[in-house]
Amino acid sequence: MAKRNSPVIGVDVGGTKILAALVDGDGNIVKTAKISTARADRDQIVDQIVEAVRGVTNQKSRKPLGVGVGVPGVVDTAEGHVVNTTNLPLDDLPLAQLLTSKLDCLVRVGNDVNVGTLGESRFGAGRGADSVFGIFVGTGIGGGFIQNTEMWEGHHRAAAEVGHMILQIDGPKCGCGNFGCMEAMASRTAIERDLKSALESGRKSSLTEILGDDSERIKSGALKKALRQGDDLVIEVLEKASEVLGYGAASVANLVDPERIVMGGGVIEACGDFMMPIIKKTAADNTMVGAEGSAKVVASILGDDAGVLGAAALVSERPVRRRKKVNYPTVTLMKTGDAEVNSEQYGGDLLVQSNGTVRQRKKRYSRPDPDVVGEAEVIDLCKGEPDALVIGTGHRSTLGFSDAAVQLLKKRRVTASVAENADAVEQFTEASGRKVLLLRLAD
Repeated sequence: MAKRNSPVIGVDVGGTKILAALVDGDGNIVKTAKISTARADRDQIVDQIVEAVRGVTNQKSRKPLGVGVGVPGVVDTAEGHVVNTTNLPLDDLPLAQLLTSKLDCLVRVGNDVNVGTLGESRFGAGRGADSVFGIFVGTGIGGGFIQNTEMWEGHHRAAAEVGHMILQIDGPKCGCGNFGCMEAMASRTAIERDLKSALESGRKSSLTEILGDDSERIKSGALKKALRQGDDLVIEVLEKASEVLGYGAASVANLVDPERIVMGGGVIEACGDFMMPIIKKTAADNTMVGAEGSAKVVASILGDDAGVLGAAALVSERPVRRRKKVNYPTVTLMKTGDAEVNSEQYGGDLLVQSNGTVRQRKKRYSRPDPDVVGEAEVIDLCKGEPDALVIGTGHRSTLGFSDAAVQLLKKRRVTASVAENADAVEQFTEASGRKVLLLRLAD
């Protein structure tokens, strides 16, 4: 049996680049290698994957458990067989078998967006949720679905193709041949089409200056720059695309009722600050509310790392543990500065742990510097693998994290926030997954 900290290698195969990463047993990326994709030659692409894998290993490295690969298109993950791909010449290819013979180790292959969603589910914005639906917005729009913490591919290995959900009958033509697909209305390609059409009709935009002579493609970075400049045309087109994505997220919520919907991809990564509020509002306004509310729509936090981390998760030996649902207590702030929890009144520094139990902050952490939550205390607070840690600063606004504690929380991918008590209680109440609240109350 391989040791828990044995590394794995994740590979994200894209139309423009192949990215490989060596990932340790805790989900940390140790080393990466990137190669421009040879899009016209399938044999060369296979050799490039091998080259990228070897680029993140050396003789001193512990032998990896295996290699996971994400590929755009329909993939039979059980067999490691690429059924078909739209943008790469990999149709009907036994990729896992070929790579296994070249690398002499276990290889698993999956659809790139399914794999990206798996990455967000295990290590990113979907961490702690039993069901996660990923919507990735780039050149096209792809989707992935994690149910009961496992990747759901569907009977024909083509599940979660949310980009080809038809949202407008007789709408714009999509690359798949249908009309009115979400991809044809809100992908970067669709956004580019609408912007170019407006520019050709005489609309003014800062994009003309931003793009200069390189106006063939309008990349996500150019959209971000135009937004910063308050460009009216770009704002108009991205508002429309954001609403479409919001309706798509609402349709997903109404159809499969996931715990969390993660929005990712290059467009969201570049323009998410502008787009996510519109997406969230549109989704919330058009989602049926269930017995325990509705799906939480959040932005990806892994970016390009989602693909390689998800690919690595395909072969990781670490078992996926389904964590029991925790019923967290309601914390009510009182006018006296104390708090009421489960009909009991608390003062001082109150702690709600990740398992839902309530107690006072340990004295050994408050003695050296009562206003600082340090690295040692964070290690204690993170028992139970919380997804979020919220601090309430008290009426003097003095309690907060040390720099070392902040770095540790980032490494463990725990979402940390510091706020006034009322806001901290609200953030804790709304947070999904496992969570911890440390609240400074009246002495």
